[in-house]
Amino acid sequence: MYFQPLGLNALYIPGGYSGTDETVNRWWDEAITPTRLGEETIMVYLASYQNNTLMPLRREKHHSWQYSSLSVRTYGIAGEAWDDIPLELVEECKKQLPAKGKWGVLVPMRKIGADLWQGLAKNNSEETVNIYYHADFGLILESEYQQLQENG
Repeated sequence: MYFQPLGLNALYIPGGYSGTDETVNRWWDEAITPTRLGEETIMVYLASYQNNTLMPLRREKHHSWQYSSLSVRTYGIAGEAWDDIPLELVEECKKQLPAKGKWGVLVPMRKIGADLWQGLAKNNSEETVNIYYHADFGLILESEYQQLQENG
């Protein structure tokens, strides 16, 4: 039986996984060719921005960037946005990230309360949005943050 390729999410069986044939099975990283059905997600790396330095939000003895990262749906966070943070600082920070940040979004956060941090990102409509991180609530979008403020 002969199967025609159905698209990026279908494997052309006779071609296998070899990747030697340029016309079939150009499977990329799971971020582009998902192996599971569901909403698209992206890895977000949270960095503290203080005293003109960017560091992992969680400072652990080992794997600080992994402890400072989480996977989120791209409807809320899909890209990076910085206001007055020097690009050189951002680029230097990205060199420390897993895969140098290639498959994720770096979100510099400023401390605005005891356990509350605020940062900027772009949503899937390319709009710049405020995002927040709180030790008790985790990462929340601006609309969720406003609801928390209204409910006390």
